[in-house]
Amino acid sequence: MSGEERKKPMLRASRPIREMRGDTGIPPGGGKDSLYDLEVSAVRSETGSYDGAKALLLEMAGMIRTLKIVLDATNELIQKSGN
Repeated sequence: MSGEERKKPMLRASRPIREMRGDTGIPPGGGKDSLYDLEVSAVRSETGSYDGAKALLLEMAGMIRTLKIVLDATNELIQKSGN
């Protein structure tokens, strides 16, 4: 797998993370931004190892999973308070 092929899915994963963070009310940038760090690592993965790229994808998947849980819980609370 070429470096470009490793980089593409990671950069694609950053978009839903950014959108979901906005949906949860997490402001963009400011202070320590773990998504920014992941995006920089994704760009660097072109020249890095396969294991490093794999670890980065797993970390991004974990972020998406966590954000999905938060959004689902928030939506559930909103629905319960509306009834």
